[in-house]
Amino acid sequence: MKMNKILVIRLSSLGDIVLTEPTCRKLKDVFPDSEITYITKPLYKKTVENFSGTDRVILWENKAKLLASLKKENFDLVIDLHDKFSSYLIKLFSGSKKVTYDKKHFLRKMMTKHMTNKEIYSVVDLYASIFDKLKINYSRKYPKLIPDSESKQKINEIFLNFGINRKETLIGIFPGASFNTKRYPISYLIKFISLVPESWNCRFILMGSRDDKAAAVEIHNSVNKKTVDFTGLFKIHELIGVMNELDGFITNDSGPMHIAAALNKPQIAIFGSTHTKLGFRPLNDNAIIVETDTDCRPCHLHGREACPKGHFRCMTEIKPGRLFNEFKKFYEKNILGV
Repeated sequence: MKMNKILVIRLSSLGDIVLTEPTCRKLKDVFPDSEITYITKPLYKKTVENFSGTDRVILWENKAKLLASLKKENFDLVIDLHDKFSSYLIKLFSGSKKVTYDKKHFLRKMMTKHMTNKEIYSVVDLYASIFDKLKINYSRKYPKLIPDSESKQKINEIFLNFGINRKETLIGIFPGASFNTKRYPISYLIKFISLVPESWNCRFILMGSRDDKAAAVEIHNSVNKKTVDFTGLFKIHELIGVMNELDGFITNDSGPMHIAAALNKPQIAIFGSTHTKLGFRPLNDNAIIVETDTDCRPCHLHGREACPKGHFRCMTEIKPGRLFNEFKKFYEKNILGV
């Protein structure tokens, strides 16, 4: 089966983009002489360009002009890893053979309604369902990200300006997530940081987009001797480079959680209203999952703006003391080597 030109479609979001990397890498392994083109939103261009399995990135903008131009590309194979109306349009205008991944939409719906005990180990496996349809053997691969070397100078300058001591244990904290029910309470994070002994020599680097600035400021103002606020300073591809410089991470169920895993960094991932069984666990052998056994979770595939039951126990029952105990294990294993 010869494929000279392959198009991969995934338009968003950050975590999902990262989780498509193993599929692109496998495609390049199977079709080493093919040109693999990836179509995505401009925000993710630099990230996808650093995938080892992609040769070219097309941006999902100026859509009418883009769709018209796709007809001239003559792709031999179009792989849809998005499965939405936008990707349907792209398929309609490009290529002959088309394969769409099995997103298990009905099964996931059943999971959030608590009508099945089945689980999805990882979305990476769902994306890999395209290999079953192509009759290609596949075994699970973990995402891998290559830091952008172009950002190195900017990262060094910011570290210098903020007085970051590389001899300290640098722990990135991402307080944000796409929905409120996926965010660990800020007051709990503040209490957790205050529990970490000064003698551990930890500096917590607060990270995220401009949307996370208010949360980062609140944390920094409360425990400023232990924290540095990096929110909003870096573009996504630069963020990967910064994260590669740190010693470990604490995140919610979010895109940065998957970046940390793809960089093979020690991490603690906090899950609230979502659940690992929906397929979004960090693919990292050095990850600690912190969650509750609250019987109403998961209540939604992607999270909600507010707890539908009004109690938010899935997060509020993860007390700062418990997070500290998990961090103590993390610190002893990954920093002290105990």
